[in-house]
Amino acid sequence: MVTRVGIIVDVDSLYKAAREKLDGAISYQALLTNLVGRGQNRRLIEAVAVFDPTANMRTAFVRALVAMGYSINHDLRRATEDRVAHSMMRMAPSIDTLILVTGSPIYLSIMEFLSETERDIGLEVAFFHDKTDKDLLHDCDEFVELDSSYVYAADVPERAVGRRSLRS
Repeated sequence: MVTRVGIIVDVDSLYKAAREKLDGAISYQALLTNLVGRGQNRRLIEAVAVFDPTANMRTAFVRALVAMGYSINHDLRRATEDRVAHSMMRMAPSIDTLILVTGSPIYLSIMEFLSETERDIGLEVAFFHDKTDKDLLHDCDEFVELDSSYVYAADVPERAVGRRSLRS
C-alpha cells in the first residue's frame, strides 16, 4: 500500500531555528528528499512552503523552491498560521500522512479537527528537538530530528539552495 504524504514547511520558523541551532541554512531539497524517503512506499502528493510575504525573500530562493517541487503559499491577506492551516485543510482529503516542519503547537487543534472530520491522518513533525513544543512532540505520531545533515554552512546560504544534501 502506498502512503500519500503531504509536507508543509513553516519557512520562517525553520530559518530562524536553523540559524540559532546550527548557524546554517536549510537544504530544502535534502529536507524534501529525506522526509519523503523515510518510509517504504511513500509518495509525495504536495509540499508547501509557507512564509511571511513581507519578509525580504529573494526571488531566486522562491524560484528554487518551486523548481524543487514546493508550492508556495504567501498570501498577503493571511497570517502565516492561517496559511499553514489553510494548506492543511486543503491537503487533508488527498493524503494519509502530514509532515509538519515546525516546532509550534498552534496546529495541533487543526490536526485534532481533521482526525474527527476526515479519515485518520498520521502526523509527523520534523524540526529541532529542543526547539519543538513538548505538546507537539507528545501528540505527533512520529518525530524527525533535524540535524546538520539538513543544513548548509552559514557562509553560503544563497548558493546552497538546490544542492545535494551533505549526507550524499
